Amino acid sequence: MKAYYSLVYSLINAGFPLLTLPLVFRALDPNVYGEYVYVYIIYSMVCSIFFLSITQYLVRHYLDSSKNNDADQINEIYSLLFYLGSVAFLIYLAISSVLWYFDLVDVYVVLIFIPSLISMAIYSDWYYFALQKYKEIVVRNFVIKFILLLLIYFLVNSADSLYIFSVLMVSSFLSVNLIGFIGVVRHGNFKLLKFRDVRELIKDVRYFFMSSVVGSGYQYFDQLLVGLLMSKSEVAMLNILKQLIAMLGLVPTTVNKYLIPIAIKSYQDRKQTAYHKKYDHKVISCIIIIFIISIFFSQKFLSVFTGDSYNFDFFLVFVTSLLFMVSSFSVFIDNQYNIPSRMERITTYSNLIVLVVMLLLIGILASFWALNGVILTLFIAEFIGLMFMTYNLRRL
Repeated sequence: MKAYYSLVYSLINAGFPLLTLPLVFRALDPNVYGEYVYVYIIYSMVCSIFFLSITQYLVRHYLDSSKNNDADQINEIYSLLFYLGSVAFLIYLAISSVLWYFDLVDVYVVLIFIPSLISMAIYSDWYYFALQKYKEIVVRNFVIKFILLLLIYFLVNSADSLYIFSVLMVSSFLSVNLIGFIGVVRHGNFKLLKFRDVRELIKDVRYFFMSSVVGSGYQYFDQLLVGLLMSKSEVAMLNILKQLIAMLGLVPTTVNKYLIPIAIKSYQDRKQTAYHKKYDHKVISCIIIIFIISIFFSQKFLSVFTGDSYNFDFFLVFVTSLLFMVSSFSVFIDNQYNIPSRMERITTYSNLIVLVVMLLLIGILASFWALNGVILTLFIAEFIGLMFMTYNLRRL
């Protein structure tokens, strides 16, 4: 039953764009949608670095039986998130201010995202993942996204709906954090610890943080660069392709999230060999099957999904499918090997390699083949990073 709810959770998150984005594309042309996407990239980058990247660490920390009681662990975690959130807020303002000065972002969209960013200090999905309470987050996300879908359908209906769409999306992000936090309130004492009292946690999380800084560099820098060198419509196209990768990764992501607590426990009990024999081939087969399906159907899907405003050629879609496969294998190794064995630094080094390769190639290939060159650069960089991670498996 837990696996079922885990699947539904990922289905809601990855499948929601299938219902909403066609409505958005009906109202907002690519350049206007690109205005939203550009600010969303900054917001996502900050959230990824300071919050989402440490989810698996928070799960492991909470499950660590050597720690204190539940209330103390929860208090430690939220104190950590508060201090990280303070830094995240300042960095978001700094990046947005620089881009606004050069007239690259809409200041009102930037301001609209601030409440959601502040609410990340009470980000609570780690708690539900740790205890595998997927039913609670499935119900929460379904209700919020269903209401959001209705509001988008009735309110986002013209090219002037950019701010309305931004407010609706931010309200959904904010609601997710508030409702999630309410479910944890009764289990903690919520006294803000002094910074020195969480320094050990910050030390523990450094590899997750460093890996995310590097990972966010190649995950979001390409979109920021496209916004600088190309049009906002091409930013929108790249964002759509990345959402396609997220949709393709629905099942592998679900399986990885469901298995992480089991993997951590197997390493704690020194039963990892039996664990990998039981589960590895299932995840790998799933990724390969989805890759093959994507090659044949993704181009047609994008044509129906986005309408006449966008044009995705076969080469672009094929390389995107390859990018999905190699990135999924990297996530698999990270989630099922590196994190349970406390070898997160391998992922950090891999992400650094990917970032360096991307920085070296993206300007050259993008100048020759535009958006095709950007996607090809990402595939080459991810493939080299995957080879590094695969080589280091022998050390685990």
